[in-house]
Amino acid sequence: MQNVSVWVFAMVAATSPAIAAPAAAPPHIVVVGYGSVRTDPDIANLAFTIRGEGATSDAAATELVRKRAAIADGLAKLLCPEATLNTGELSIKEAHDKACDREDYQPRLSTGACAVRGYVASLDASLRISPVKDAGTALSLATRLGASNTQISDYSLRYPSSARRQAEAAAIADAHARALGIAAASRSRLGALISVEDQEARRGGAAEIMVTARRRSDGEAPPPVVIDLKPVPIDTTATLTVTYAVE
Repeated sequence: MQNVSVWVFAMVAATSPAIAAPAAAPPHIVVVGYGSVRTDPDIANLAFTIRGEGATSDAAATELVRKRAAIADGLAKLLCPEATLNTGELSIKEAHDKACDREDYQPRLSTGACAVRGYVASLDASLRISPVKDAGTALSLATRLGASNTQISDYSLRYPSSARRQAEAAAIADAHARALGIAAASRSRLGALISVEDQEARRGGAAEIMVTARRRSDGEAPPPVVIDLKPVPIDTTATLTVTYAVE
């Protein structure tokens, strides 16, 4: 159902010299235009966890640092030297025997079944990859090098503002076509555009300059498993309330 409203005002004469009628707004048409555009994503967001385990907290942290260096170096060789990891939450937790598991989650002394058996260091990491066709291969390589919970979390656009402008242009064209139809049905002539109000403003992330992926082989390890990807295009929409004068 089309969301269309029409307002037409007429001048009203004053009924008394002492009371002046309020000035009437000029005739106008208000319509809502919709526009959308589909764009193939050019950025893939890779997310994973790096774990290090050890009998002491230092041993767990050392193992985590070693894995992080191996993953970063491998991805840089696959993609390009400028492809750096972004890191998130870091934790180093005590590990206990399974016999220490309880449903009441009450604190326990680190003795007997609840004695500390070791430590687990965990670090969240992410990497933005362009072009997206290399994201699957990067995921495979990161997993081989020790990453866990590896996934392509989402896809995005390098320049979302460009897609947004195209969607807005389509919304304006849709609104103009609707207004023309209303004007013709009311035996009026559509006048100049008076105002445009953005009802959605669903803009994507900030535009960023991303590194372009390329492969480089040093012959020290077998090549990573190539996984071809074809992500679904990203829908960018715009909803604009447009007001036209009526002549």
